[in-house]
Amino acid sequence: MPGRYQDLPYGRVPALPIEGGKIEVFAGEVNGVVSPLTLFTPFLYAVVSLEEGESYDFPIPAGYNSFLYMLEGKVRASEQQLNGFDIAHFEQNNQADIISLSATTKTKFVIFSGNPIKQPVAAKGPFVMNTEEEIREAFASYRNGTFIQ
Repeated sequence: MPGRYQDLPYGRVPALPIEGGKIEVFAGEVNGVVSPLTLFTPFLYAVVSLEEGESYDFPIPAGYNSFLYMLEGKVRASEQQLNGFDIAHFEQNNQADIISLSATTKTKFVIFSGNPIKQPVAAKGPFVMNTEEEIREAFASYRNGTFIQ
């Protein structure tokens, strides 16, 4: 499947207002709010902002692996206390699940979640492919101006 680029200016990112905060849905869907991006594999990328003392139960679809990356503040996420720049991984669950979030200060974090694709991953610089050969090809097409055509 050929790759492709999709642009999503910040002004077009759909937001879900929640009590004491908001969820910006960059990719995927959260509680009926859907990103305009077309995805090749089921995936969720959302930025959550919560005011101090606020809580939210973030829904995770069945079969998804998830992780949370703290941008600022402090939050309790399913019994883990997280601070700025911490990362938490949440195991894949065969049933729909929730991540219980409680902000202990004003906080902002990113949640990434998706179905495992169970393929090899090779990454270098801005490129993520399946093999080192594909990485070399991506760099070559970038250098000769044929990468996005």
